[in-house]
Amino acid sequence: MGFEDLFADAVFGSMKAFLKSTSFKESIEAEEERKADLEIRKQILLSRCDPYAPKELQPYEQRAIDSIISDYPDFDFNLAKSAVQTVAEMMAKAFQNHPKDYSNFGRLCSDKAVMKIRRITLEKRYHVFDNNAQSIEITRYNPDEAQPTVMMKTCIMFGDAKPMYFFFFYSCFDDATACPHCGGIIENAKRTTTCPFCNCAVTTSATEKAWKITDVRRL
Repeated sequence: MGFEDLFADAVFGSMKAFLKSTSFKESIEAEEERKADLEIRKQILLSRCDPYAPKELQPYEQRAIDSIISDYPDFDFNLAKSAVQTVAEMMAKAFQNHPKDYSNFGRLCSDKAVMKIRRITLEKRYHVFDNNAQSIEITRYNPDEAQPTVMMKTCIMFGDAKPMYFFFFYSCFDDATACPHCGGIIENAKRTTTCPFCNCAVTTSATEKAWKITDVRRL
């Protein structure tokens, strides 16, 4: 076997090894994504176990709040629920109008969440008479080091139609801040001086952590 043949075999072998490692990596990522989705489904099922508990007897919410406070003593529960209510009301309007542009959701939602909301709201059109989010409840807290997440449940009322219940995932981002002008959550805030949502100058330094809706699931 000549040098050229040896060289060709070596190149071919390297390519096979690369493709094999790439395929192995993709299979691992797919498995991790599958496990994450199963965990989400598990959390939704657990949330359904206690949907009509009286306000003074909501063990999931109290347990989640205690855990959140232990990790984030300054966590703003009113702001968290306000973000969910705002997005839920925007979703109700989207159910009614089926807008072409969903970029306004990006102020409080990640790109993944915006795509999910678009898909959900385009499934059906409602003539909304009462579009307020009802009884927002904190149901779970996942203290994952990479991206801690608070999960909240609420419903959207559509007049006489059956209410629709949704599960919101409110996740923590490093090096993020809220725009002082529009309130939009800016990821990687240390790298920008202009808000991507209102184009106003952002002069405040990035906070250690800020929160944004990263997923929405219908119950």
